[in-house]
Amino acid sequence: RSVYKWNFALELKENRLTCLDAYDNVLSLGDKKGYVFPYEEQAIAGMGQASKFDPLVADGNKRGSSEVTQIMYLPRCSMIALLSNNAITIVQSYDLSSVQEIKSKKVHLFCVNSAVYYNEGSSMITDKQATRVSQQLMMDQFCVVTTDKQLAFFELSHSTSIKFEEDKSASGKQLSHLPTQMYWDMDLLFLATKKAYQILDKHSGNILQQVLLYNQPVPQMFLSKSKCLIL
Repeated sequence: RSVYKWNFALELKENRLTCLDAYDNVLSLGDKKGYVFPYEEQAIAGMGQASKFDPLVADGNKRGSSEVTQIMYLPRCSMIALLSNNAITIVQSYDLSSVQEIKSKKVHLFCVNSAVYYNEGSSMITDKQATRVSQQLMMDQFCVVTTDKQLAFFELSHSTSIKFEEDKSASGKQLSHLPTQMYWDMDLLFLATKKAYQILDKHSGNILQQVLLYNQPVPQMFLSKSKCLIL
């Protein structure tokens, strides 16, 4: 819906959607049958602030037999990363053609490095360091948690071909529990598990802060420019 007039900008009735991601004017949807639907917001001429979402692809393209459990748009390369059947597939946003499949690890959950898009580092680094970091972070990056509770980090590379390569120097950190939610902001990882809310140092894997839940509901986290809201 439009936040200005609360009118419908997009409505899907016949699909059992399982996940969505919104970045800037791009909306990416995944459904139970394995279909992916990328949309782009377009202003309606002569309608002020009214807008609509037009499909980037004429018809949603089926990526596999399993439902899409997680989907994220990668703005730097205009690609979409989707998680299905414990494997990540990278596709082009404009035609959904497959670019890369990451099957070497059984993926439970993944997230992008938000600092790449906010052009600032985490709150634990200085302004000078943040400026240097924002200049370096030009490529999409994402972190995955495997089903055996290990962290792995990937970054888009142009060395031989356009694909995501694993940063093995940072990968391999072990978690105590599988997270239900995860955010990555430069050198910090925010995790919500059934047992606790945690902030981890990305490089060492050390827990910087932890709040135990004691049979409370699993927290919902929202991240905005290094500020994490927990509900």
